[in-house]
Amino acid sequence: MLTALNPTNTTLGGTPQGDDWLVERDATDTSKVDVFLNGNLIWSTTIDPPSTLTIDGLAGNDKLTVDYVRGNPVPMGGLVYNGGADTDTLVIQGNATDALNTVIRRMRRSAATARWR
Repeated sequence: MLTALNPTNTTLGGTPQGDDWLVERDATDTSKVDVFLNGNLIWSTTIDPPSTLTIDGLAGNDKLTVDYVRGNPVPMGGLVYNGGADTDTLVIQGNATDALNTVIRRMRRSAATARWR
């Protein structure tokens, strides 16, 4: 579910059940970042604008995978993951150098929130 579309702060919301999120560079145009929810492309934009992407998992056992295989998929303004209730997972895969350059800004176990740029 797309809950807010704002060019500087986009928020994407999940479902009440467990969701599988994927954030990665576009396969045909690596100047874009794609967001998939449960295998469906729900959002795609260029990576350059200084925007923030927020993923709100809502309830359920959610998983966010941030895939660095085609480069850093995190928008210039950063990525915020609010896992919500239940047990949530954050997976970082792909290029280890890019992944290690990602800085975890804040992680609160009680809110299952991760923020990085």
